[in-house]
Amino acid sequence: KDFYFQEPMLSASSKKEEQQEFWGEASDYIYHLFTYHPSGKYVLNQMLDSAERLTGMSPDWRVLEIGCAGGTQSLGLAERGFRDLVGIDLSPKAIERAKKNAADRGLRVEFICGDATDMNMLKNDDFDVVFSAGVMEHIPNLKVALEEQRRALKPGGYLYFWVPNSWCPWYNTGKKLRSFV
Repeated sequence: KDFYFQEPMLSASSKKEEQQEFWGEASDYIYHLFTYHPSGKYVLNQMLDSAERLTGMSPDWRVLEIGCAGGTQSLGLAERGFRDLVGIDLSPKAIERAKKNAADRGLRVEFICGDATDMNMLKNDDFDVVFSAGVMEHIPNLKVALEEQRRALKPGGYLYFWVPNSWCPWYNTGKKLRSFV
């Protein structure tokens, strides 16, 4: 299934159960796209390079990934030597897959099933960076999610999120190529 370019993609107003099911199924596709496909690997590396450059984060920083799906970005950071990583996702199925992907690659990341708008399982002032990629546009109550992320950040910490937009060349190219695949 071509989940990433599915039309229409789930909107932020979709029910929690629909979001859990959709992202649970899509997590394998997203993981494989950004882990094994050459253009996906390129985009992943650009995202991670950008996050490191803009925040100054280093391997000893504590990093939280919101909407980790199959663990793609967290595992990418683990391969770069980051040692204190936590990924959270709404979908139990995505978390199971993320744990399996980490075990298959011999990497250590803590993966937690939870909602970005209610991360009460996380301590206050605990993370140097809260990171997300392609997630924020799918969160129904963005204000509450941002408040939760701010709560989890240490004073002086960084909130880094990446969202696709209409000027994003790889996103639009991928959508156009879809018709030829």
